[in-house]
Amino acid sequence: MKPGDYIFVYGSLRRSEAADLSLRPGCTFVGEDSVPGKLYAVGWYPGVKELGQVFSSVKGDVFRFERSDEASALINWLDGYEGYPSLFGRRQCITEHGYNAWVYTYNHEVSEAARVHDGDWCLRIQQGVN
Repeated sequence: MKPGDYIFVYGSLRRSEAADLSLRPGCTFVGEDSVPGKLYAVGWYPGVKELGQVFSSVKGDVFRFERSDEASALINWLDGYEGYPSLFGRRQCITEHGYNAWVYTYNHEVSEAARVHDGDWCLRIQQGVN
């Protein structure tokens, strides 16, 4: 990832969530969007698998990294926050609205029983489902 790129977030980094990316210097909110993939509850946080390979979608927010030193620092912080590259990998995917965005993808096996079928982690949290 580099300044000028887009990132799609689907959990605690979404607007109004615990680690709201819109409150950090170095990026700008672009809009709500979705990507093809499967969303899972992997403990107290979400993970995306099979990105771009399925006909279900994951809901989230798209941000654009600014072209600045703040963006470079934010990208480094994000890698640490997401446990990249051991816990999460990252790859690019075309969002429903056509952005070529980076997405952190979960690197480990998951149970289909942990699937979040509606693809919306924040709605799950608002409903009090753990």
